[in-house]
Amino acid sequence: VLDVFQRADFSPQTLNQLGFVKNAPVGAMFSYRYAGIDNEGFSLIKDTEGNLYRTNVNNLGNAVTALMAQENSGVAYATGSSLPTVNAGLSNRFDIGNFYIYAMLNYYGGFNVRVPRPNPASARPLEGSGNFWMAPGDENQTDVMGLPAYSSANSNNAYNFADSYVVHGDYITLGDLTV
Repeated sequence: VLDVFQRADFSPQTLNQLGFVKNAPVGAMFSYRYAGIDNEGFSLIKDTEGNLYRTNVNNLGNAVTALMAQENSGVAYATGSSLPTVNAGLSNRFDIGNFYIYAMLNYYGGFNVRVPRPNPASARPLEGSGNFWMAPGDENQTDVMGLPAYSSANSNNAYNFADSYVVHGDYITLGDLTV
């Protein structure tokens, strides 16, 4: 995309909804450079130089809040395409006497997806949600935030849009099977 006529902050939670971002391909996925959690259970992010930033304060005048929305801060970046860049299909028919078997396989690849994060405050928590930060030192055993961190918008955004939970989304489907 060469130019867009909408302006927004450079936070992954905003950019992923826009779909069109200047100097990025259509469907680009954006993430924070996640650095785990601190000794109080709040998310940490880092920039390209490895500087760590705590996300425990949310007010608009906060330096980290401003940093999380700046394009050149280095804490957010494109982590690949969210749209398949490769589509392939294969169909085959096998004749056996008066019968035949027809199968069609489809492949979608070359894109990334974000894995849902464990959240102990969720009504239907994912596996691993019980292993959340509870006391100093737990940050060495888990990357699931402590309960107070879920009330922090900055910490939640850093956690939910972390690059460490972006994985390849390639998959194969059986599109048709006829016997």
